Amino acid sequence: MDVILMRISHNIVNPAAVVADLIHRSDLARHDKKVYLIGSQGVKDELKLLNIEYFGDGIDPVDAQPASKGQAFLYELELEEHPENVGAVVVGYEKYFNYLKLMKAANYLQNEDCLFLATNEDETCPGPNPETIIPDAGPLVAAVKTACGREPLTVGKPNTPAFDYICRRWGVDSIDPQRTFNGLETV
Repeated sequence: MDVILMRISHNIVNPAAVVADLIHRSDLARHDKKVYLIGSQGVKDELKLLNIEYFGDGIDPVDAQPASKGQAFLYELELEEHPENVGAVVVGYEKYFNYLKLMKAANYLQNEDCLFLATNEDETCPGPNPETIIPDAGPLVAAVKTACGREPLTVGKPNTPAFDYICRRWGVDSIDPQRTFNGLETV
């Protein structure tokens, strides 16, 4: 059973693998650029697999910013990296997304040379309780897009980077959509 599951998982393409591959093939690594990540463990795993340096994931409390004490807005921002050292901002699903992460992403993306990559723009994701709406990456991407005034390159299917990745990985010239998609909204 484990061998079957390994074979199946080896043939599943997710946006995390596509975004990591795209960054790996870019000039970021050669220029010692880092990735500001708003994303899940899956994205972190794929970036680590390709030795891509990232930061920003996980809990980032607004109250940790010195200028936030007792203020309604953050007027100053302490960034972990100088914007010139950040080659990409990746936005995917992350349960720790907050105003501070939004502000950091928007500020890093003021550098026109910084790539803006989205894993996917799905509005919601399924969960065990059909009564509960679970926002996916789409609302987070929309917030960053609105704050920075830029459009992301969305890498997950049905977008071009996913098709390019699949064709390159399996050496095919075209893809049968019936074998590629997992739902009508991603066709």
